[in-house]
Amino acid sequence: MNYQVIVGNIGTVYDGKNLREARQHFAEYLTQSKSGRGRAAGEPVDLIDDSGDSISSYPGTLENPIKGPGKFEGETFAARYAYDNPDEDLGESDGFGWYGKFSGKIKGRGPFHIIVNEDSQGFVSGTFFDTEKQLEKAWSNLESEYADFYEDEGEGDDE
Repeated sequence: MNYQVIVGNIGTVYDGKNLREARQHFAEYLTQSKSGRGRAAGEPVDLIDDSGDSISSYPGTLENPIKGPGKFEGETFAARYAYDNPDEDLGESDGFGWYGKFSGKIKGRGPFHIIVNEDSQGFVSGTFFDTEKQLEKAWSNLESEYADFYEDEGEGDDE
């Protein structure tokens, strides 16, 4: 059997056949997460087997939306933003801002639902949702705000 230790914003930190070693990695990152220091601070930590079943799990202490320093204001969703195409997107970073809707499932972690935003200064933030229904409601509200933004912007044009 194969085991993985997955840390929220880091990803897989152990992938191997030794359960004892997997538990050691889990304990190490659990301590870092609970300490509130370092890259694993506040992040969820999971130990799963190759069928995706959880052996040990710590949910972390991060709240949504994720905030922090830097372009990605929290790296949990940075890789998805950088490498995947969104399910839907709207806007552009200049003006209203760019928004991407992402939904899917991560083996051993379950479903995820997120709206990622890049503002006019290049900062990226994201809001996670517990259910697809919450994601769709937020996306619908965002589409309405987007339409209102450009409707209001066009009122002053003399063209």
